[in-house]
Amino acid sequence: MWRVPANPSPFRNVWEIRKTLTTSDVGQNVSRTSSRLLLNTHMVKKSLLPYWSSRLINRVESQEGAAVTIYDCNTSSQHHLTFKYWKSSRTYVLIKKWNREFVRRRQLKAGDEIGFFWDVHRLMLMFSVLGRAGHQLPSFA
Repeated sequence: MWRVPANPSPFRNVWEIRKTLTTSDVGQNVSRTSSRLLLNTHMVKKSLLPYWSSRLINRVESQEGAAVTIYDCNTSSQHHLTFKYWKSSRTYVLIKKWNREFVRRRQLKAGDEIGFFWDVHRLMLMFSVLGRAGHQLPSFA
């Protein structure tokens, strides 16, 4: 279900998908049942989809979405979420357990910066808190 692009750059920025969290990403000012992280569509298409098979991409774009494993580099822990494309807003999202597994467990707040990249060897999405609102953390890059 995975593939490697023809010429992956060995000098790529490791944290290819970076996001400064918003209040809606961390569940503030939204329904308590809301548990999703919106990701930049351009970054997903550039940094994740080239590594995934058409079968997996079709699953992501289906009603169910696709299960992905996310490795938290800061805590050395694995988590399982659903990666999905919301056609209505043309946005990629991580859903199901985002709030519990990341926001609450890592005490994420609006203004914190997080990063993701696809590890082609482990075949999983790597995650890190890159900075806390107003403070920069050392990078794992």
